[in-house]
Amino acid sequence: MGSLDPRLRPPATRLARRGAALACAALALLAVAAPAAGAKVHFAEMGGRVVHWDQRVSSTILGCPGNASCREAVEGITVYLRRGPARGSGRGGTRLGRISANGTIAFRVPHLAPGRFHLVARLPAGSQRRWSPVSGTFRIRRR
Repeated sequence: MGSLDPRLRPPATRLARRGAALACAALALLAVAAPAAGAKVHFAEMGGRVVHWDQRVSSTILGCPGNASCREAVEGITVYLRRGPARGSGRGGTRLGRISANGTIAFRVPHLAPGRFHLVARLPAGSQRRWSPVSGTFRIRRR
């Protein structure tokens, strides 16, 4: 079919190629629009966990240990604990600590009302900083 005149190709083939091209263009736009640090800061290990009061918890950004570009992007970012499902808007909550050079956050679970929480941070977005979720939702329970 590669040697056929494009006008003679079946319509489904043309539509599939056009759809694939549009999808690639949309992904490229998303990649350019996303803040550089925001794309790198995510503590995947936290999502779905159940933690207890006073428990020592640590989580590391996947691929960050030993990666100089990751260290430059995330070291020193302050991470907060926020109640509810992970969303991009709003404010911080309880301050937990700063991200280390290895991309790790370590903290002791505070005595907050049991429920669903997630981690958030103020990440660069162009010339501003915006609150962004940096983990999936996890649960805090009393001991």
